[in-house]
Amino acid sequence: MKKTIISLGIISALFPAFANAGNAYIGASVGQASYDNLATSDIEDSASSLGMSIIDDSDTGFKVFGGYRANEHFAVELFYANLGEVSVNLGAASSLFGTNELTIEQDTLGASLIGILPVTDNFELFGKVGFHAWDATINLTSDVKVEAADGTDPMFGAGIAYKYNRVSIQAEFERYQLDETDIDLMSIGLAYHF
Repeated sequence: MKKTIISLGIISALFPAFANAGNAYIGASVGQASYDNLATSDIEDSASSLGMSIIDDSDTGFKVFGGYRANEHFAVELFYANLGEVSVNLGAASSLFGTNELTIEQDTLGASLIGILPVTDNFELFGKVGFHAWDATINLTSDVKVEAADGTDPMFGAGIAYKYNRVSIQAEFERYQLDETDIDLMSIGLAYHF
């Protein structure tokens, strides 16, 4: 939550600078986050021997972003993304934690370079690559939260955008790597271009 407030504060503080830069933009998107490779097979075997299992490995995710388009083909972007949460049934281990279920929430702050291929005056394809600093929080109950892990890893994505005047709508796929776990975010969003 702290990272969310700080990220939104940074983007808000940069808003006047973006507004004065002719090729700047800000936006937000929402979509489906899906988790892959949550645990190694050894961890999965140990967890299943305790009756633990993943209940839900997908959730709603969202992203806020701001960027600067250097020219027709390249842009740089800063972003904050909340990648949803995973629910885990604790099984026999529930007596240790005092609850039957826990959730693990991921959020991230990062930067990416974007390559853009204009298809028509209004449509364009884009690809991106970057790095992000993430952290994971374990929610044992609504009142008990534990910072579980953090790191810096690569991310990449691709999408399509339709621009009309100063507003564009975009659909994109992004993959965020978190150590050995991959989180895919399929989203749709709006951006305002200054």
